Amino acid sequence: MSLKSPLMRAALAAALCSSVPAFADGFYVGGGFGRSRLEVENVVAQGGAAAYSAEGNGNAWKLYGGWKSPILFGVEGGYYDFGKVDAGGGAGTVASSSIKMTAFGGFGTLTLGIPLTPVEFIGKLGLVRWDGKVDATGSGAFSGVVVRQDANEWSPAGGIGVQAGLLGLKFRAEYERFQTDSDGFKPVNLLTLSVNYTF
Repeated sequence: MSLKSPLMRAALAAALCSSVPAFADGFYVGGGFGRSRLEVENVVAQGGAAAYSAEGNGNAWKLYGGWKSPILFGVEGGYYDFGKVDAGGGAGTVASSSIKMTAFGGFGTLTLGIPLTPVEFIGKLGLVRWDGKVDATGSGAFSGVVVRQDANEWSPAGGIGVQAGLLGLKFRAEYERFQTDSDGFKPVNLLTLSVNYTF
């Protein structure tokens, strides 16, 4: 029988598909680590004596879980600790300062797999409740100037990523952005590597 035969081609395609594990659907949990970019701009000091701006990279981690349906769509929730950035100003202006942010929230997800491979692309969009804290003390000409700012709001967030694995265990690389643009805080950018397991 020739490979040009429709019956032969169908049998070959079925054999190839059966040799590759199907994308795992169902409930999953995971966690990972990465780097965040935190920034504040023009946070007014107590008494209005000055305004404080700073930015830096933090060591971040996250825990997440969700459910993926057989029709590509799903839901995911997670907790994020974006880390702490010790960010000083110019020489002689800031004695000590820090930016710290966390968030939790939920997302709708879309997962697209590459046929005949264990690779999947992930997109997600949702809302998070974030908390940010700024603490800075001036020095030199700004000695005695204190900056204290706490903020917490609901904001949109989203991300894109790629993951691959076998037998329910998957490794994921992901970029996420959190629109924490309020009270002097700027949006957070997050890059992570994580592992998750589907039950």
